[in-house]
Amino acid sequence: MGDIMSYDVVDITDKPFGGVSVVSGGDFRQILPVIRKGCKQDILASSINSSKLWRHCKVRTLTTNMSLRASTVRAEQDEIRKFVDLMLLIGDGIRSANESGEINVLIPDELLIKDSSDPLRSRVDFVYPDILKNMKISIFFSREGDTCSHTKRS
Repeated sequence: MGDIMSYDVVDITDKPFGGVSVVSGGDFRQILPVIRKGCKQDILASSINSSKLWRHCKVRTLTTNMSLRASTVRAEQDEIRKFVDLMLLIGDGIRSANESGEINVLIPDELLIKDSSDPLRSRVDFVYPDILKNMKISIFFSREGDTCSHTKRS
């Protein structure tokens, strides 16, 4: 923030961030603030869209799902789309919650990690199936990691 405010800008002290454009990205469903001993209402009241600054913000929405572009294989794209659609149903509140805000979600079998003898290893093998073969190749982790924002349906 110090770098942004160090610019010599004249006569815009009444504007948020001194009139400098600030770009922020994320999914509000995933980045809620942590309020110690706070209830749901306390958490929502502390989120950015409850801030006095919010009225000055312009919200832009991404429309291209970058996860789907990561693969050219039709079967993989279908699998990714199915998972993205499930996450959107949950995140958009289409799946109904009970009085306490809890949602029961049926996770498809192909997304379950069933080997519980070594849970950590099972998770690593699930996310990086070729890790032992490729761990000395530096580009492997940057290529395999999730580096894009997940967006709404395109």
